[in-house]
Amino acid sequence: METSPWSTRKPPRISITQGTPDDYRALAHRHYRAGAPATIALVLVARADEHPESPLVGVLVVSMPTLNATWRDAAFPAMRSLSRAERARWINQNIRVISRAIVDPSQRGTGVATALVRAYLAHPLTRFTEAIAAMARWSPFFRHAGMKELATPVCGRDAALSRELAALGVRAWRLIDAKAARRTVRDVEVRRALERWARGSKATRGVVGPAWQLAVIAAQRLTAPPRVFVHDSKGKLNPEGK
Repeated sequence: METSPWSTRKPPRISITQGTPDDYRALAHRHYRAGAPATIALVLVARADEHPESPLVGVLVVSMPTLNATWRDAAFPAMRSLSRAERARWINQNIRVISRAIVDPSQRGTGVATALVRAYLAHPLTRFTEAIAAMARWSPFFRHAGMKELATPVCGRDAALSRELAALGVRAWRLIDAKAARRTVRDVEVRRALERWARGSKATRGVVGPAWQLAVIAAQRLTAPPRVFVHDSKGKLNPEGK
């Protein structure tokens, strides 16, 4: 059995060890976000028992942080006095991001995700850890693992799209349904609003597919905005807003 700082056994009768990008790819199709993380700094895997050939029941991916985040000043107020170059250097040296936490459907709700996050936080690569989760409202395992949730402002492009859809008489939550989205995007003004929204971020700028699929993505973003979680391995983090 491989030994590493993250090697541990946690309920429900699983073994957590360091894994590889191939382990992530084995469960990547189970994640709600399409596409792989931009970077992979570490992979942890959860298996049904200690045998290295046992089936994967979960995987956690740690990545480099994005340099632009509207909520980060609330988490780390001291950063406000740094220059742009100093800020980038500090972020890269002190923060890593849990970019994926995936659990096999047969094991969801059994504590696997919480155990993976706790295993990483016990031996993090950097002092500070971040996680951004769109599904945190329904699956709060980051909070259960000891991370603190931040109060996050609505970004400009999301607010603009909400206003435009409201002016067009469109309720964003209805677009989550594919049939409703197909009907709604027949309106050229709705399609233009969605295209402007998509161009506002690298995450959606390259979305390829019919307009109704973009409408579904936008609706999910507006109705279930991502939640941000932070953790300080020294236990001194006191983010503003929470």
